[in-house]
Amino acid sequence: MRPVISFFVIIFWLLPLQNLFAQNNDWPHYKIEVHYHDESRVLQGKCSITFNPQIYSGRELIVSLPMNRFASIDHRGTRKILETPVFALDSYSKLKDDPLFPYGFQKGFTKIDSLTDTNKRPIPFSIEDNPDLPVGYSTEQGLLRVSLEDAIPENTLVFEFTTKLPVRFQDGLVFKELMVVEWHPVLLSYKHGTWTKDMMEPSPGIYEVMWTADTTGLLITSAGDLEYGQARQHVKLEQVQVPLKYFPLIFSPNYSRLNTGHPVIDSYYFSEDLRRAQLLQIWGEEFLNYMASEFDLKQPWDKIRIVEVRGNYEDIRVVNNLILVTIPHYKRSTFMDRRVLGFFSRGMAELWFGEKVWANEDAQLWLHMGLPAFFSLKFFEFKYGVDARIFDFFDWLNPHYREHFFESMVRGVNPALEVPIMSKISKLSDYRVYLKFATYKTALVFSMLQYLTGNAAFRNGLRHFFENNQYQVVTLKDIHQSMEQMYPESLDWFFLQWFYTTDTMDYGIREFTYDELPAGGYEVRVVIEKKDKGQMPVDVVIETEDEQVIHKRALGNQDAEMIRFITFSPPVSVSLDPDEILLETVRQNNQSFHYFRVRFAFDWQKNREILITLVPRGSSNAFDGNHIGLETRHVIGDYIYNVTPGYGTKNEQLTYQSSVERRNLLGIKGFVANVNLSRIGGILSRGVGLFYSSPQHQEKYSYNYAVNLAQQAAFKARKTSSGISSDIIETGDTSNISISHTSNIGFGNIYYLEFNLGFEKPVLALGSDFDYTLWTAKIQHAIKTGFRKRIDWEWIGGTTQGTSPLQKHHQLGSPTVLRGYPQRTILRDENLLAMRCDFSFPVISSQWWGDISSLGVSGSIFYDQGKVWGNDETPADVPLRQDVGVGLVWNVNAVSLAEVPLKIEIAYPLNDPEFNKPQFILFEVLSFF
Repeated sequence: MRPVISFFVIIFWLLPLQNLFAQNNDWPHYKIEVHYHDESRVLQGKCSITFNPQIYSGRELIVSLPMNRFASIDHRGTRKILETPVFALDSYSKLKDDPLFPYGFQKGFTKIDSLTDTNKRPIPFSIEDNPDLPVGYSTEQGLLRVSLEDAIPENTLVFEFTTKLPVRFQDGLVFKELMVVEWHPVLLSYKHGTWTKDMMEPSPGIYEVMWTADTTGLLITSAGDLEYGQARQHVKLEQVQVPLKYFPLIFSPNYSRLNTGHPVIDSYYFSEDLRRAQLLQIWGEEFLNYMASEFDLKQPWDKIRIVEVRGNYEDIRVVNNLILVTIPHYKRSTFMDRRVLGFFSRGMAELWFGEKVWANEDAQLWLHMGLPAFFSLKFFEFKYGVDARIFDFFDWLNPHYREHFFESMVRGVNPALEVPIMSKISKLSDYRVYLKFATYKTALVFSMLQYLTGNAAFRNGLRHFFENNQYQVVTLKDIHQSMEQMYPESLDWFFLQWFYTTDTMDYGIREFTYDELPAGGYEVRVVIEKKDKGQMPVDVVIETEDEQVIHKRALGNQDAEMIRFITFSPPVSVSLDPDEILLETVRQNNQSFHYFRVRFAFDWQKNREILITLVPRGSSNAFDGNHIGLETRHVIGDYIYNVTPGYGTKNEQLTYQSSVERRNLLGIKGFVANVNLSRIGGILSRGVGLFYSSPQHQEKYSYNYAVNLAQQAAFKARKTSSGISSDIIETGDTSNISISHTSNIGFGNIYYLEFNLGFEKPVLALGSDFDYTLWTAKIQHAIKTGFRKRIDWEWIGGTTQGTSPLQKHHQLGSPTVLRGYPQRTILRDENLLAMRCDFSFPVISSQWWGDISSLGVSGSIFYDQGKVWGNDETPADVPLRQDVGVGLVWNVNAVSLAEVPLKIEIAYPLNDPEFNKPQFILFEVLSFF
């Protein structure tokens, strides 16, 4: 009996292998001989592709030439950068450069030298453009077609090809280091009568590769590593018996291998980065153990390789079993270890979901971006705690990992820009917003799914999904079905709500009461209010005077739901979702008490907290000089309270600005009202305002309007003319209304236009000592002219008609108009016309990575001109003021939490006997001399 049982056990275990071997006959088989010419940046080779003709029911084969996507700059637009959005690291620049090109666009291509069969007879073929490639990649000569009308011996195509490598991170050659993923002809996948020409789904194959090179070094591939010590030596690389999405080549003389003896993980690093390489190795081992113990997911590959690669941005790419970690992560000190772990563990999780289970990268980003982010979050909390901060030894300026690197990325999106997780990124212009949802919202949704189903069912569902979908292209339906097999209830509502809609969720405590019972004890009643469409079960926790803590779970599917508790002593507090599992828009209404914190300068606010910050502020104007203040900011729900007392360095007087702001007025997103009080720039103002801002689309039209009604008093502004002080002191009261409008639009990341128009008029019926009409206008252009090169061109104009105080005249000399002139009242008048032109260019393109990092230094050369004149003058009556200058901008990243441009400019007046001293300008607002 026992041998029979053993026989069936063996058959049971061999069935999956038999299935895999059968599948291997379906995959194309690549046999490639390739030679690397490092001096000419060329890969030259012979590629034999053996295919199963039963798979391709059409009468032709379509082969991709992937390197031709770098044959030219794509006229359709710039690449959608699909790297994971990083908290506080999105560049402030309106016009961005592709971070994978270190020096700007560099051409690359693949040329087919010949196509024959195994008998060396030529096979006719045609090469054509591939319009299905994503925008940002050249479409020219992207496809090669081969007719199957005549039988092809041995079902094998033999290509001789030459690939010219661009200078590009992760797809070319940088600093003599080869790192290329798609470098040879690829037979595209064919299913259901359709070819995957857009390359958004994998076209996997079985690979055998023979390598030679002109130089020596360490070669790293998915198959193994090779110490290539003799130039031009032919070496056959180890064959991988499972299908691979790509066969990457990484070759450099600068690699060292970390010798740990670990049977699964190998690490390769540049010699100066040993400490972080050792740490990544430890984290990799810990993560494998964590996935096995917590989720019963065994290691997905026989060998995993962690490789340091060149790169000027913080991201991690995973290709098959290779984890490619960019240099910035290695350069961080111990101060940044936790942050690097977050990135790295996200990449580790892609070894299962993304590189062993596949998906369409256009429509199913939840798989290889969102699900790995979920495991990264859980691993981080496993190591450091569920309320862990990103740094380990101080509190202030130290954000919580989940709150700020996940939840804030989702909550911070303008609701008008929200899209469902199940969207196609190719159809979205605001794709950076979508990437936040695909990554961070998906991670939080899976966290809620674990909370809903329980750990056991969630764990079993994940394992079922993984084990039954390896080497397959999946959809959301597949993981939905796996979860329902392990959970006794339907999950249709959950997947529909969180993946196919943009519904948000907010629960609050409407009522918290209790009564003493006749027999002793207390009945506690908590009424939970559901304020948004989204729903989830929600934990309700009360604490009593005798420190008893009682949990109950509300269904959360009603507009109002009462939960009752019986306690021995009176209740002290109640909290909803105390573990902060649910992705709520607001948590300040989740408890019967408030969390208050006060911080200087800046801090990261938790969604449950009411934070008061004291922030230094600076600006400048002609009346106060450089104005220095300390802002106190306080946010409660949709209300913002703000007061900024300050001091004017020129008039040596007290200044202040204050407001109370109500966001989302009348339930309209972007609609704001405020009450304001200020004394700055020679004006004492008391007013109310209404503001509306449309969603700020990256490359679409967006706009805002502002209306303000204010009672103002002008004070202590002595007018001068031609440098001679007069005895007139501008004082008086006015009630006025001001309206402003701003429009902006980007055109394909090449050109950016912004238009500002302002209007102000006293309301005479409310009483006014002045009667005037004021107009201002500004047109700003930004034009990209090359790699990190751009021209900024502004036209600034204004006119004031009627009787107006000096404070309402237009300022010519200032950091925002003519930089070479001081802010003096002599340079104020009723009419203004000015022009500014800047040419920016890179001074230092390389990045320096540390805890305080440099993202490059750029310089600028600028020219300004303009004039102001009175209503009793013509423009010809006054001199044209001109200046020239230079500037430097040092883009600084502070511990990956904030990116700021440190800008300094010096401007010189031209041919002006009244003003001949240069002006120094800091941060574009403070001027000196």
